[in-house]
Amino acid sequence: GYGGGYGGGYGGGYGGYSYGDGAMQMMIGRGGRGYGRGGSHDDSRAREAEREHERARNGVRGLRSGVSAAGGGPLVLTPDIVRLQESTNPDTFETNPKYARFFVIKSYSEDDVHKSMKYGVWASTDTGNRRLDAAYRESCNKGPIYLFFSVNASGQFSGMAQMESAIDYTKKLGCWAQDKWGGTFAIKWLFIKDVPNSQFRQIVLPNNENKPVTNSRDTQEVLLEPGREMLRIMHGYKSKTSILDDFGFYDKRQELMEQRAQMGTQSLPLVAMPSDMGPMGVPAMAVPAMGIIGTMGAMGA
Repeated sequence: GYGGGYGGGYGGGYGGYSYGDGAMQMMIGRGGRGYGRGGSHDDSRAREAEREHERARNGVRGLRSGVSAAGGGPLVLTPDIVRLQESTNPDTFETNPKYARFFVIKSYSEDDVHKSMKYGVWASTDTGNRRLDAAYRESCNKGPIYLFFSVNASGQFSGMAQMESAIDYTKKLGCWAQDKWGGTFAIKWLFIKDVPNSQFRQIVLPNNENKPVTNSRDTQEVLLEPGREMLRIMHGYKSKTSILDDFGFYDKRQELMEQRAQMGTQSLPLVAMPSDMGPMGVPAMAVPAMGIIGTMGAMGA
């Protein structure tokens, strides 16, 4: 393991990861973490910064390093990245719609969020699909249906999309990390940016026991006024990072996963992470291309 500190004296230690039976088995040992006053930094802010940093290290999002998947050069602007950059995060947006419906979408990892952005689709559990399908059929002629995406354990929201079709239960796309999600529906991504949970935590949901919206489960509906507040925050937040920073890595991992599925082998190709870091922020020489494979939609968890 290794540990380190910076600023007012906080750091973390990691060690012990292994691979077995085609899956990545990671055991993280912690050490050397403590909090100090660190000059002008306020104690509570330092603790919150450390918590956010640790969630990013241990979570299921990418490194946001802005380098290529091979870790050796600048971010390559693929056609998908250019398209999404040009079509999302508008300067002006109606943040006070007269009528709209809002839902929180949860995912186990960014692998499927990446595919959703590439292909403009999503799917959920049977329960989630029915809930979203009913909302679309009831309300699509009255106003937009907005979906706020958050990856489990990431400590942030990844962006917002608009639902653009009812559920097609006859289609089952083969692009997801696990072959278990039936049905599909079209979405259009409107915002792609990392927005920390701390920006939303003050928003509580009367229809969910007044819990913070950051505690929501998959396909939790957000009522109109708190939904408008989330929309204003999503539009106005000036983020320096997004999943687009890691798109090259996810493209490569998707390619390797598809090759592995076609070959029908249990062996996992290795792919180096940017800055010699594993997908969980753990130092590594190389990690299995599939890393920790996520599934879509938190899927009721």
